[in-house]
Amino acid sequence: MGRLSQVLGILAGRKPPVPRPTDIAYEKLEVRPRTAMAMVMVGVVLLAVAVAASAVMFGGVNSAEALVSLLFDQSTSMAPYVAAFLASLVPPLLVLAWVLRTDKYEPEPKYLIIAMFGVGAAMSAFASPIVVFSDASLTPLLAPIMYEVLKVAGLTMLFTSRYVKEVNDHLDGFVYGAAVGAGFAVVNSAVAFLNAYLTPDVARGLSLFGVPVAGLVASQALTSTFHILSTGLAGFWLGYVRVAENGVSGRDMGPALVIALAVGYLSTLPTMLDATMSVAVRAVLATYFLFAAGRLLRAALMDEVAWGYAAGRAPVEA
Repeated sequence: MGRLSQVLGILAGRKPPVPRPTDIAYEKLEVRPRTAMAMVMVGVVLLAVAVAASAVMFGGVNSAEALVSLLFDQSTSMAPYVAAFLASLVPPLLVLAWVLRTDKYEPEPKYLIIAMFGVGAAMSAFASPIVVFSDASLTPLLAPIMYEVLKVAGLTMLFTSRYVKEVNDHLDGFVYGAAVGAGFAVVNSAVAFLNAYLTPDVARGLSLFGVPVAGLVASQALTSTFHILSTGLAGFWLGYVRVAENGVSGRDMGPALVIALAVGYLSTLPTMLDATMSVAVRAVLATYFLFAAGRLLRAALMDEVAWGYAAGRAPVEA
């Protein structure tokens, strides 16, 4: 099966065949507790720095007056925007929880998931403020390529490090891709709500059934979900190649990026429609990709059962 047909199959929810796994399926990396705690701290610090850096970059792009207004101007309550921001994170974080729960035979170490979450957040801190302040007519074309290239770059960091030994198969790849996408989504959504708070016209332009904040919540919830799915599917491909072909090379990053870009553009182009129609179309697309992801994850679990993971052969860290 050619690489193009495999990529299209993944986008359609069809897993490429893995006739016989390589030894990578049973590879295990033991990490000392002190190292694991350091990785947790890396993830947490990256997230904190990403939020702070995106706010500073936001102010730099929008003018220092914006940050002063954010910090000291109490004329407009920020509480509704904070509540809306938190509400927008519920659907994508539920998707992430579903992905993590699916990985039941060889669960990935939490320290590495948190670290990759932080990597995704750091990538978003660079890209999100730039896209927010780009020409609105260019955003549907600019945002997907900038976002997906950076997220796949975050995955590449994992696949070129010693921690790649934790990626035993395609299910693992989806988990780490979803973690990168979730970290990216949190910062991206924070920047979007910050922009809406400082620029009320943005919120009004994204109203849903006449309720501005509701439209922004729905829009960002969908955007965040797509961030998880696009990078998750790209990670699925890289994990599949690693276990099926005994490693990942530079040429495998191209198909991973194609997968991420396909999801990114399909989820972004409908934003050119009016707000209500955009939410409706993107909700249908999100449902489709969630269905496709579910098929892929179930098929990956069946592979793990066939390899003896359910019978105790899973390379789980002590």
